[in-house]
Amino acid sequence: MKRIVRLVIVILIAAPLALWAGALAKTEYLTYRYGTLFAEEYKQCTMVYDVVRYKVLEYSEENARVYYVEKDRIAGHEFTFVYSDNKWVMTRWNTIWAKPGSADEFIWPYIR
Repeated sequence: MKRIVRLVIVILIAAPLALWAGALAKTEYLTYRYGTLFAEEYKQCTMVYDVVRYKVLEYSEENARVYYVEKDRIAGHEFTFVYSDNKWVMTRWNTIWAKPGSADEFIWPYIR
């Protein structure tokens, strides 16, 4: 009986950690594979400056979601792009968090 209880506890702890690690691994892979496509695309939004890091959260041939972090960690932004006329066009911009406190949402996987 104790063995079954221990097994259940291990599974309850390991399963969420495995899901989280899998989501982070997927993000790292997508960034490695497609990141160069989006290195400068944040400039389509004139209110985002000096991005120091970005992660590709989702990617398909038609659309993508990319997370950008500004210099000095001023803010984190999520951009949605659609591939149209042989270029990536920003269709949505959402500030996830901002140092001044004007945004304080959460993004999955949590990347800081």
